[in-house]
Amino acid sequence: MPTNVTVVLRDEPGQLARLGGATGAAGVDIEGMCAFTGEGRGIIHLLIADGAAQRAVAALREAGLPLPVAQYRVLMPDGGEVFLDFAYPDVLLAIEADSYLWHASLADWQRDRARNNELVALGWSILPTTWDLVTRSPAEAARQVRSARESRLALLR
Repeated sequence: MPTNVTVVLRDEPGQLARLGGATGAAGVDIEGMCAFTGEGRGIIHLLIADGAAQRAVAALREAGLPLPVAQYRVLMPDGGEVFLDFAYPDVLLAIEADSYLWHASLADWQRDRARNNELVALGWSILPTTWDLVTRSPAEAARQVRSARESRLALLR
C-alpha cells in the first residue's frame, strides 16, 4: 500500500531534481506526486510504494510505541513555522531524519542548528536519526525512539 510522504523544499530551481535524484538513487518507487509552492518553500506530496516507510512504522508498532505525527507543524515565537519530520507532541519529542543530501552545505547545517536551538528553547527534545538506521536496523531505531520517549515522559511527570 502506498504511503504519503510530505517533503518541504526551498522554493528555488533544482530542488525538485535533487529530490528525484535522491529518491531514485535510494531505489524508492514513486507512484505519484503533487507539488505546490508558496512563501519561499515547495511542499511535495509523494506516494511511495517502497516499503521503507512501512518498515519504520512496523518497527514502531512492533515495539509497542504509539505512532508519531508526520510533518508536525510548530509555530515559532517570531510567527514563522517549522515542520518536524516526526513528532510526539504530547512529550515534545521531535524525530528528525538527517540526510547528507539535504544537509550537505555549511549554510544548511547552520540553518538546521539554529532551528533546532529554537525548538529546544521552546522545550522540545530532538532525536536525530538517519535513513540508513531506519532501513537497515528498524528495531534499533525503534529502541532509540522508545528510550527518548520514556525519558521525556519521566521528565514531564
